[in-house]
Amino acid sequence: MTAPADPRRNRFKLLVPSEIARLPEPEWLIAGFIPKDALVLFYGAPRAGKSFVALDWALSVAMGWSWLGRENQPGRFGGGYKVQRGPTVYIYAEGTRGITRRYAAWAQQHGVCPLELRLLPVPVDIRSGQRDQFVEAVKATGITPALIVVDTLARNFGSGDENQQKDMSEFVAGCDALRTAFPNATVVIVHHVGKNQERGPRGNTALFGAVDAALLLRRKSGMSLELKTEKQKDGEEAPPLRLQLTEVELGDDASSCAVELSDGAPEPETPQANKKRTEDSDEKVLSALVEIGDKGALHKDWKEAAKAQGIKRTAFEHSRTRLVTNGRVRQESTSKRYFAAGTPTPSPANDFNNNGGHATLGAHPTEEAA
Repeated sequence: MTAPADPRRNRFKLLVPSEIARLPEPEWLIAGFIPKDALVLFYGAPRAGKSFVALDWALSVAMGWSWLGRENQPGRFGGGYKVQRGPTVYIYAEGTRGITRRYAAWAQQHGVCPLELRLLPVPVDIRSGQRDQFVEAVKATGITPALIVVDTLARNFGSGDENQQKDMSEFVAGCDALRTAFPNATVVIVHHVGKNQERGPRGNTALFGAVDAALLLRRKSGMSLELKTEKQKDGEEAPPLRLQLTEVELGDDASSCAVELSDGAPEPETPQANKKRTEDSDEKVLSALVEIGDKGALHKDWKEAAKAQGIKRTAFEHSRTRLVTNGRVRQESTSKRYFAAGTPTPSPANDFNNNGGHATLGAHPTEEAA
C-alpha cells in the first residue's frame, strides 16, 4: 500500500484572493519586450535582420546597458529600454563569418567588448541528448546565463519535422529543460515565417502556443525595420518599434551593421510614463463598465464597451485582471457578470455577499471568449 504523501513536501499551494493580489508583477529582461524567466519566439522572413537584433539584445544584456539607449554611445545620453544584466549564451549555427562581423560592428559602435557573452558556433539538437552536453559545457565555464539565444530553430532542430506536433513539442520541452537547468533564464528562439507570412511562424502551431512572448521583425524598406509584438502573455504589449540598420566600416573593405532606433521613432517610454499609461487604461476600462449601468456586464459586453473607448483586447484583459484583483471590480459567480465596486448586485441573489464577500477572478465562460 502506498504511503500518503507528506503534505509538507507538496508543491501545489492553492492561493486565496488576498495572496493573488500580492503576487509579484512579471519581470522584464528587456523592458517591454523580453520577459525574464520565459520562452520567447523571435521570427521573421529571411534577411529581415533577425540576427542583428538578437545579437544586439544578447550584448545589451551581457553589458547591462539599456537596449537602444544612448548612454553607451559617444555624445549621446539617456533613453533606451531598461535591461537586467546577466551572462548570455548565443548559439549561432548559420556560419561564423557573419556573426564575427556583427559582433565587431557592435563592439566598435559601443566602444567595448562584453566579457559575459559566450558564443557557440555549432548547432545543438535541442530535442536530443546533445542538449545535456550543451548544459554541461555552459556550466563548465562557471557562468549562469540570464539569456540563451537559439539561432535558428531550424539549425537546432536535429532531424525532426517542424510541421509535426510531436517533434515541435519535443523542441519546446528541450527549451524548457534549458530553463530548468539555468533557473530564471530566458530562452529566445530565432525562427522564420512560413510561406504565407500572414499566418505566422513556420511549422506546427504548438510552438506559438507554448511561448510566453512572440515578436515579429519585418524589413520595411532598405535598412528600415519594424519590431511588432504578436504575443505577450503576462505583460502589456509594446507598440510597434521602428528600427534601422546602420552600416559600420570595419576596415580592409569589410563592413557590417548595427541596430539603432529609426530616425523619427518615438523615444522609449520611461517607467513613470508606462505606469501612467497603465493607470489610464484601468480608468477607461472601469469607466466603460460603470457606463453600462447597475445591471453589470458580461465579459464580451464589457470588452466591446472598452473597445469603443480605444482599449485593445490585450490591454483590456490586463486591466480587467488588475481591477478585479485590486477589488475595484467584482464578478458575480452565478451570472458571471462584472460590477464596479459599490454597485449593488441585482436581486434575487447577491452572490458576492453570499460568497463571503470574496471577488471571483476565474476564467470567463468559454462562450464569451470570442
